[in-house]
Amino acid sequence: MGIRGISQVAAGLAAVAMVTACAAGGSSGTDKAVAAAAGVSVGPTTPTFTAPPAPPPGMGIGSVTIRTRTLAGLAVPDVPVFLDLVQPCDPARQRIPADELIETLRQDGVTDATGMATFVVPEGCYRIGMAPPPGLVPLPDNPDSLFLTGFGRREVGVLRFHDVATPPLCTASAIAADLNIIGEFDAAWATISECDGHWAVIAWDLPGDTQRVIRRTPTDGWTTYTFTPHTTCWDRAIADGAPQRLHPYFYPC
Repeated sequence: MGIRGISQVAAGLAAVAMVTACAAGGSSGTDKAVAAAAGVSVGPTTPTFTAPPAPPPGMGIGSVTIRTRTLAGLAVPDVPVFLDLVQPCDPARQRIPADELIETLRQDGVTDATGMATFVVPEGCYRIGMAPPPGLVPLPDNPDSLFLTGFGRREVGVLRFHDVATPPLCTASAIAADLNIIGEFDAAWATISECDGHWAVIAWDLPGDTQRVIRRTPTDGWTTYTFTPHTTCWDRAIADGAPQRLHPYFYPC
């Protein structure tokens, strides 16, 4: 190999060494030019990230509550319920189109002792439904959809059952009449739970704390035992005849 050949090899090795050093310490525009002259490709030394797509304009988070109750207003607990977010659909139109839609979010739950299950979900169009417990017959005209629009909104879907041997003393109308609150609250929107004709819990689907524990005597009918919130302790309630099932509604003494 002649002197020229040796010089060319040495120059090539020097260029590669320079590229390697630049790759370890970061590559400037000059470094890349040198690397290009040597026929070596140098990639970026800092990883690049793709920002997640922005949410749709105006997208907000709200809540959906599914209530299960009888026609008489009694709460039906332990009912498996669900809601499905379907798209594309504009909730402002209050209608789910007949076109083929995609289920993008499913929420499942079970109603509590007051016959309610609440989900925190994004706004959109929802299909709702339930799995009726044995022995209960749902109404054929129960709603099968609801629409959540706007940040912080709350929508309520009520799924009703036919009454099954409902004690007449436990109906919303009978209790509202005894409490003398007809006109103040709409008895049709009252939910009665834990009722045995002597003690019960009643609440209205209105803002604020509307729940109260009530009891009934042959002489006075239904009267309010305590409002919510309250400070009545459980020992006091037991002494007044409250049944064990109402224990969760009172404070320990």
